[in-house]
Amino acid sequence: METKLKQDIARPDSALVNAHAHTEWHCCRNVAGRDGFLPWVRRVLALETPPDWRRAVAEAAAEMKAEGIVAVGDYGAVDSAVKRGLIAGRHYLELLRDAPLPPDADSIAIHAVHTVPRSTLESLARRNLHLSVHAGESGEEMMLYREGAGSMADLLLERGFSAAHIASLRGLSPLSILDKLGLVGPRMQVVHAMHLPESDLKIIAERGAHIVLCPVSNREIGTAFLPGDESFSRVMRMFDMGISLALGTDSTLSCQALSLKDNAAILEDIGIMRTKIEPMMRNWNAIGLKVD
Repeated sequence: METKLKQDIARPDSALVNAHAHTEWHCCRNVAGRDGFLPWVRRVLALETPPDWRRAVAEAAAEMKAEGIVAVGDYGAVDSAVKRGLIAGRHYLELLRDAPLPPDADSIAIHAVHTVPRSTLESLARRNLHLSVHAGESGEEMMLYREGAGSMADLLLERGFSAAHIASLRGLSPLSILDKLGLVGPRMQVVHAMHLPESDLKIIAERGAHIVLCPVSNREIGTAFLPGDESFSRVMRMFDMGISLALGTDSTLSCQALSLKDNAAILEDIGIMRTKIEPMMRNWNAIGLKVD
C-alpha cells in the first residue's frame, strides 16, 4: 500500500526517508541487551501486553516528522502509520508463518524466508509486488541456512516449524531461495543484510534490489556495528558492488528512537564518508516511491 502526502514531500531534495520501521510496535520500548540476536528475539516473544496500535503509529509518525522524516517503509501485520495516512511512504503487510496473502495487497513484507512456508513464497512469485524481507541479520540465522542446525533451528522447532522445513533450508541462503523464484528485483528491499554471504550480495547487485541498513538496531542487539568488527568493510563492499543502499531505524523494540540521524552517526563513526551516507537517508527508490 502506497501513500503520498503532497505536503510531506514538497522538498524531496532535503526530505529524509526512513526505509524500514515497524510503527505498530512503537509503544513497546527497547528490549535489546547487546547480548545477541536470539536472546533479544526471546524477549520480544515474551512480551505479554499487546501494543496499543492506534497510539503507537500516531506517536511514531509524530516522532519521525519531528526529525524531518517525511516517508517510511513501514512493516505492519496489524497496523501502520502509512496505512492510517499519518505519514507518506509504503505499508508492507507483514506475513508471519502461514498468514494468508490478501488478494488486493500490493506491498508485502516477508518477515524472513525461514519464517514462512515455501508455498507462500511461490504465491508471491505469481504476483508483481513490492517486497521487503529481513535477511542476514545475525550469524545464528546464517548457520541455520548453512547447516540446518543451531540455536535458530532450535527456536523454530520450539515455535512449531517442522524438521522438514528446517532441513529444506540447509545449504541454501535467503537470497538464493528468493532468486530461484524470481522474487529479487528493483521492487525488493533487503533489510539488515550484514551477515549475508558474498553470493547473496551478488544477487542483490545483479537484480537491482536495495539493502536497508539499520545500524542502531544491529548495535543494540549485538549483531553488527560493534567495536572492532567487520562492519566497515562489509558496508564498503556493498558500495563497491553498486548496490542501492538506504537507511532505516527498525522498531523501538531494538532502539531508543526512530532517528535516522542516530543511524547515520554510527555509519560515520565506523568510517563511512558523509557523502555516501546522505544519499542513503533520501533513497526514495528503496521504498518504491517516485517523487514528482
